[in-house]
Amino acid sequence: MILDRHHPIANLLWSISLFLIAYRCDAQWMEQTIELKSGWNSVYLEVEPFPAECSIQLLGLPVESVATYDPNSSPVEFIEDPSNLVPELPDWRFYFPKNDPRSFATNLYVFQAATPYLIKCSAPATWKVVGRPLHIPQNWKPNSYNLVGFPVDPDNPPTVESWFAPSTAHSPIDFWRLDSAGVWQKVNAVSTTTIEPGVAYWVYSNGESDYQGPLDIALPQGTELNYERGLVEQAIEVSNVSALSRSVTVRALNSTSPPDPTLPIKGGEVPLTY
Repeated sequence: MILDRHHPIANLLWSISLFLIAYRCDAQWMEQTIELKSGWNSVYLEVEPFPAECSIQLLGLPVESVATYDPNSSPVEFIEDPSNLVPELPDWRFYFPKNDPRSFATNLYVFQAATPYLIKCSAPATWKVVGRPLHIPQNWKPNSYNLVGFPVDPDNPPTVESWFAPSTAHSPIDFWRLDSAGVWQKVNAVSTTTIEPGVAYWVYSNGESDYQGPLDIALPQGTELNYERGLVEQAIEVSNVSALSRSVTVRALNSTSPPDPTLPIKGGEVPLTY
């Protein structure tokens, strides 16, 4: 699939969908809306926030703490109760608001795309995150639980079983989600439970895996379609790794408005690609 930079799709948001499973390769600005409930929330960021600083993104929200694990650490300890997350855990990174007595232990300063976060709130809130959508493949840690999210179609999400059916590293499926009480529960009804966008789950990988879902997408520049000066077309590689025939549809969506220009910017203005 080759796109000319003057094609209307080239500068717009991408959405590639197939039957029950959908994947998104997006460009320009996108807004992700996250409904936070009181207590613990398991969140998967689909965009590279701008600004990225935790303190700016969470300004005015009733967030008590944020935690994410270090993907470069050894096999991650699966903690069933998030209340057991404490700054002393070496494989985890934490953010605490400045008015929190634990703020001295903060070692998480920015949010990143394609990254899971455990967020504790004192009250319900809506978090609207504006940023650049990036296509970042999942890096599975072998013989370990992985806290991950998935780029699925919010209007037609796949079941857990249909998503992982082609992957030998995820058979049998060991899949956990955070319940309303803030405790991780194993999902046994994988044939009927759907994967939610913007939600992070614990998933076990049996050995090495490069599995990205039944449909694998490779971009020429890795994470985005960036049309530099003189570049007029790019090729997108789409691979069906399942045993079933798939129908792929590409449709154009408008980019959302840029982030609020009144927000403080540490690194200067970020230009849009064209």
